[in-house]
Amino acid sequence: PPPPPASARTHHRHHPIDSLPYVDSIHPDYESYGLSLVEDEMRSIEPDPKALSYLGHDDLMNSGPRFGGRAPLAVREYEALAERDGGPRPEGGERYDSTSALSLPATPSGDLVRDDDDVVQSWHVSIRRVKIELETHRSRLLNLELQNEFDGRAWRSYLTSLETETGPSRLLSNEAEGRRRRVDALNGRRRRDQVDIAGPKLMRLEGRREGLVEGNRRLANAAEVLREEVR
Repeated sequence: PPPPPASARTHHRHHPIDSLPYVDSIHPDYESYGLSLVEDEMRSIEPDPKALSYLGHDDLMNSGPRFGGRAPLAVREYEALAERDGGPRPEGGERYDSTSALSLPATPSGDLVRDDDDVVQSWHVSIRRVKIELETHRSRLLNLELQNEFDGRAWRSYLTSLETETGPSRLLSNEAEGRRRRVDALNGRRRRDQVDIAGPKLMRLEGRREGLVEGNRRLANAAEVLREEVR
């Protein structure tokens, strides 16, 4: 009997091909090569000594801010920071301690100063420090009370605004949904191209190949029969 048609012989082998993503391969040394080009370009550029001339001559960085003469502690801290060149404070360095606000200055021997003028001056300094500390704690307490009263409602209002139609959360969700739909449409188009166009074409080519293989086999058998007859 004649052999079955190629389409019948290859139909059971057909498998739908899913869409495949496109992946751009990048050489692993590409980034380091680009950075080396940038470094070579930077080394080849000579710095312009007049690049910052438009700033003028301001000795603020040399002298340091004075804070209008109203913050001597800040001035001392800034000068100490400039001397350390921005480094951390050394261990055991001088630091303002609020717990010593009410303490009197001590003599080199460790005894309290007994001079009346010094005692009065020390108490004035201590009172000013305590006032500053009291104002600091009052501000902190006020901020905590405001936070306790308004923080919860502010957060609820903020979270509600995120869920509105024009909120960032909804906008991001809509954008993500749009991107997902575009990706699905692209993958669907690729799959249709592969299944509807490439699939039948592959089947036809497979059938043609098998037909050619079958023809070659028949020709080989006929040639073998002829060789036997010639002998």
